[in-house]
Amino acid sequence: MGINKRKKLLQYDVQELTYLCLMKYSKMFIFLLLFSSCQTTADPSAPDAEFETIHVNLDNAGSLHMSDYFSEIKYIHLETPDDKPIGRIRKFLIQDDYLGFYDAARNSVWVYTHDGDFVNEVEIPRGRGPGELESIEDIILTKEGEVHALGAFKIVAYDIEGTFVHETDFNFWIYNFTYDSASETYIGYPANSLNRGLNNEHTAKTLLYLNKGGAITNSYFPIPNGREEIGYMATNNFPGFKSHQLFFSHLVDTVYTVGPHGMAPRYRLDYGRHSITEEVFERRKNYASIPDPDGRIQFVKHEITAN
Repeated sequence: MGINKRKKLLQYDVQELTYLCLMKYSKMFIFLLLFSSCQTTADPSAPDAEFETIHVNLDNAGSLHMSDYFSEIKYIHLETPDDKPIGRIRKFLIQDDYLGFYDAARNSVWVYTHDGDFVNEVEIPRGRGPGELESIEDIILTKEGEVHALGAFKIVAYDIEGTFVHETDFNFWIYNFTYDSASETYIGYPANSLNRGLNNEHTAKTLLYLNKGGAITNSYFPIPNGREEIGYMATNNFPGFKSHQLFFSHLVDTVYTVGPHGMAPRYRLDYGRHSITEEVFERRKNYASIPDPDGRIQFVKHEITAN
């Protein structure tokens, strides 16, 4: 069930290369936006680093001018082979050596160098057999140049040449994920799904860590009260920022750093009087007698959207 109301995030401390893409037919232009830093912060990888509060004043929201934030724009012209038109791009996959674009229409990832040279189109076969997925929930490009795609209860991996590498089968729900190459660990986000079928200490957790064999090795952060089974599907819940892996959850105004050893709060978004209070989520109990999904829909409509 989706939530129509999405909060606009105002980003601070920006010192990262961000790519925006415009596509037309089989050609795309990449805008490489170099953000200049607004201030310095403590190293978010340090376990005792204090997280930063970002105050978002929606009452005085006005126009944002690109010239106030961007110091450089670089255009990279991309072309595909003549017989392979680009379809529908749903996610940008940026790594040190490659630019990747997930094409939902072709079930593939277009891979380029940072100079715009075409490398390959890595296709994910449709089906239920080894290396195949009936549908793709999420997809990533690792720093080693491997494409990992998440489907229902399965992750498949292909190298940059399009050769099948391995697959990981499991028996629980995750809808977005990332991969830590050093520990060969997947970090999955169930999108507030309780995963009651697990029936163990990993049930109703926000993050699930699993090895390449599909076994859960750890889990973190119980799903907060009142948010169970409620979420919206974001393109990327695991953005990279300042060489760190970040994570944000639905209906939680905190952004975390994540890694093989757990998660820690890094940024807290304070919307002032526009913040959704804990009292709102407490009222979820008033909808317990209404069978789902109608109960969830009415709660979101009357308590979250209305407030």
